[in-house]
Amino acid sequence: MLFWKRNTQREVTLLEEKYSKRSYSFDIKKKKEMDTKVLFKHRSVTACMKASYDMISDNITSLLKKTWWAVLIFAIFMALTVYFRMPNKGLHDWGENSPWASFILQSLVYLFAWLSCINMGAAFWAWLTKRPYAHCLLRYGIAILVFDLLTILCDLLLSGGLVAYYTSAVAKTAAGNATANAATNAVNAAANATTAVAANAPTTSTYIIMAILAIVGIFISLVVLLPFGYAIPKVMLMEKGEKIEPWKTFKKGFRYSGAIFKMGFLGTIILCVIACIIVIPASILGWAQLSSQLGALEGDPLGVPGYFTPLFLVVLTLTMFVISYTYCWLGISFAFLYGSKKTQEEERRLALEKEGIDMKMEGISLKKEGIGLGKEGIGLRKEGMIEK
Repeated sequence: MLFWKRNTQREVTLLEEKYSKRSYSFDIKKKKEMDTKVLFKHRSVTACMKASYDMISDNITSLLKKTWWAVLIFAIFMALTVYFRMPNKGLHDWGENSPWASFILQSLVYLFAWLSCINMGAAFWAWLTKRPYAHCLLRYGIAILVFDLLTILCDLLLSGGLVAYYTSAVAKTAAGNATANAATNAVNAAANATTAVAANAPTTSTYIIMAILAIVGIFISLVVLLPFGYAIPKVMLMEKGEKIEPWKTFKKGFRYSGAIFKMGFLGTIILCVIACIIVIPASILGWAQLSSQLGALEGDPLGVPGYFTPLFLVVLTLTMFVISYTYCWLGISFAFLYGSKKTQEEERRLALEKEGIDMKMEGISLKKEGIGLGKEGIGLRKEGMIEK
């Protein structure tokens, strides 16, 4: 009987330890569970990037499960885009024979590459915010559409301005040279023509002015586009019923342009270093593809096996697949930056409210003190009247 009791007590102890370990492991999993509330904390730019890396590394399994399909679609279309932009004798000959079909096919590939990029971004935001995919797709699609339209507008204004100034400078120089040449002797017409061609070239001052215009155009483009580093996370993270307030959001984004530029600059450097390592296999195959196709366009045999093109496309797809997740890290870094700035704004607002309350309380105390002084004066006045 005593032996049975001891065994029973031992089994109970083992069960308690077993379930306590289970509850402990459950608590750990619960602590590691992702929540968007962690975004809203005061952090520096580098701390935001570090927090983004920690979030992705701690939740890499769920990230892959939720987003692999969208990233794979984007990687496939980007691989086709890169393949179409490289020399290819077969595609070149087919394009000459069927120009409209070639134009439509390439246009569709580029269009679906852009749409798949929006689709991938919406999948990342749906994973981060735990909101429905369709909800994130609508918001992210509108935000990216506005951003891309403004980017195209800035590019057109910048390139159009530079081309217009260059053309006008050349035309003005040519007109001046033509007037000067008209007064010369017709015997030296050949020499004058050769001199006129060289004289029509833009001067050094023209290139300097074009460089200044380019710098001004790039600065204006940054002023217009950098606030989207604040606006897009706000659109994706704002609660239902909350107003976007485009102009107010743009002004706040412009106020934080320095931090946005710093994060974009550092993130781009890091991504370039990572990409240089990741694209090594694709670069080797791409160089082989380029060399063989350039030779084929000149009449030489291809010199690559028949399975080379499928292999090249598979390697390109895998490369784009991996690179896409590195860009996901930078996008989530901007979400952390938005949360940091939002927290700063809230702390500033609470500090101002507290300061206002303190000033109000101080005013009330001063008012009470004034009332007390008034009563004291009345008392002194009554005392004076009694003495009279």
